[in-house]
Amino acid sequence: MITPVLEVFFLAMENQSQLWHLRLGHRSQQALHQLHKSIKGIPSFDVSSDTSPCKGCAMGKMAERSYPDSSKRATRPLALVHMDLVGPFPVESRVHSRYILTLIDDSSGFAVVAFLRNKDDAAVRFLDMVRWCETFTGSTLTSVRSDRRGEFMGHLQMFFSSRGVTHQTSAPHVPQQNGCAERFNRTMLEKAKAIMHHACMPRIFWQDAAEVAVHLYNHQPMRRHTWKTPIEIFNGDPPDISYFKVFGTHAYVYIQPEQRDDKLAP
Repeated sequence: MITPVLEVFFLAMENQSQLWHLRLGHRSQQALHQLHKSIKGIPSFDVSSDTSPCKGCAMGKMAERSYPDSSKRATRPLALVHMDLVGPFPVESRVHSRYILTLIDDSSGFAVVAFLRNKDDAAVRFLDMVRWCETFTGSTLTSVRSDRRGEFMGHLQMFFSSRGVTHQTSAPHVPQQNGCAERFNRTMLEKAKAIMHHACMPRIFWQDAAEVAVHLYNHQPMRRHTWKTPIEIFNGDPPDISYFKVFGTHAYVYIQPEQRDDKLAP
């Protein structure tokens, strides 16, 4: 609570607006305008027009401004690729992976992922993914955008230099500058968790769920592409999804007769 000494000071200054701003836990000017409509016991006063924050607001409520989405997009596949590394995951997958390396094409939104046991494998797997993408599209990688992870800043620099690839990096501690990759990672993981938990599968199947989530993502239309799918923009062919099934199914395992306990065992 505000001390009596400070209350006397603000009353002497006839700054009721600032006093009630403090009494109400640093409420906003907009809220102060509405007080008399729903609360009793407050004297009539004019809300201050000063928009500068007080010391308490500046030190206790400061937040970064949101980063607006860029309206600029690459005009061809692989002109710009966003790269990120997700992990480590709390449990190994059933094939011993702990990380996901994600590549997202800026022009189409098409995503390619690789699952890694160690993050030091990221450079080698990245080269494999780039070769596949270039063969699949017939285009050549031009620019890569990533954060400043060591696995991206070390081994890959020689490859970028030899190929004339521009490596764009975000500023330290500002992951929002790699926002395309960050948004895709969230979409992928939310979709993967949803289908995995709906199927009541153990957490070791997170890699299987993530693979399916990425496949679903690439084959579903997007608003920003006027409802075309990423894979159609990436390689020019609209997808056929008639083979899609719900992730997970009930299954029964046949036990060999010699492995059963007795004749009544299932």
